[in-house]
Amino acid sequence: MASLTVSFYTHAPFTVVELAGELQHATSPGAEAQILDTMGAAGGPVRLVLNLTGVTFLDSGGVNLLAKTSRAVRAGNGTLSCVAPAGSRPDRVLTVTGFNQFMKVYQTVSEAVS
Repeated sequence: MASLTVSFYTHAPFTVVELAGELQHATSPGAEAQILDTMGAAGGPVRLVLNLTGVTFLDSGGVNLLAKTSRAVRAGNGTLSCVAPAGSRPDRVLTVTGFNQFMKVYQTVSEAVS
């Protein structure tokens, strides 16, 4: 069974979402619900950083989650960026799908929040 851990922390003014494990069709609905709940609790525009460093598998369900999150953040006048180290599975998927063309992708969380 696929497993995904989702955790959040604040690095003002950013909300960092740490994802670890398999981001795929079976696990993305739960992650999406947690991310959207966190955005709603912010009560205004959110500066969201999705840390994909710990993601070991990313399929179309995970890509769909990224697209939905991007639309929700934009609709709320927020910003979204990702952390995907060069050569990692998430980095390759973001490149192949073209997400890296419209979403800022950083190598580390430190870069994303600076």
